[in-house]
Amino acid sequence: KKEKKEKIPAEEAPKKKTEDKKRKADQEAAEEAAPSKKMREEPSAAAASTAAGSGTRVYVGNLPWQVSEEQLKETLGEISNIEWLMHQDSGKFRGAVFAEFASVAAAQAAVEKNGADLNGRALKVELAQPKKAPAAGAAIDDNEPNESVFLGNLSWSVDEDAVRNIFSDCGTVARIKWLEKEGQFMGKAFIDFDSTESATKAVAKNGEDLLGRPMKLNFSKPRADKGWADSAKKSDKPQRSYTP
Repeated sequence: KKEKKEKIPAEEAPKKKTEDKKRKADQEAAEEAAPSKKMREEPSAAAASTAAGSGTRVYVGNLPWQVSEEQLKETLGEISNIEWLMHQDSGKFRGAVFAEFASVAAAQAAVEKNGADLNGRALKVELAQPKKAPAAGAAIDDNEPNESVFLGNLSWSVDEDAVRNIFSDCGTVARIKWLEKEGQFMGKAFIDFDSTESATKAVAKNGEDLLGRPMKLNFSKPRADKGWADSAKKSDKPQRSYTP
């Protein structure tokens, strides 16, 4: 039994035909504009490569104890900035740095020199993990609470008054020891407070801003003899030979 086709009045036929063509054209345009499922799920190799190696910050370890900025640049290329890593309790060089390069290509070229010899030591060179600012109040190591605090990521223009002022609501700052390397300020300090309670309040300020930079704070390892000056009013901050 044949189905009867709906009859369209002659005067409406051209109009319906035009609407059908427009609907089909709109559908084809939408399909062309939408990315395919494969394209959505599989990013290009170039994009994946860029995402994987987008850093310009490189970790360099197993360095000789006596190494200069010039030697690092000769070995790894043009470095724009070097962060010397020091032991927090002693202030001595750890034999490692974070090196910042001007471009991803320069950083990748440095990483390819992993294992290169420098003064008889095979360097460990790898891209550093993205640097994250610590959350306010979060301690960054597990040292036991005591009166001594490590303070890092300081502005080059910081002074004793700025440090004492930001910790004025914590308690009395007894001593400040500024850390230096080869006579230059490293942006770090050890601070002695009048009590463990005061130091605990200070560590709770971890991540707070001081002169435009988030402070890094944690308890220092207790030291029986710090070798600091007896005066609580006198700072032993080194004279700076660089331009802030």
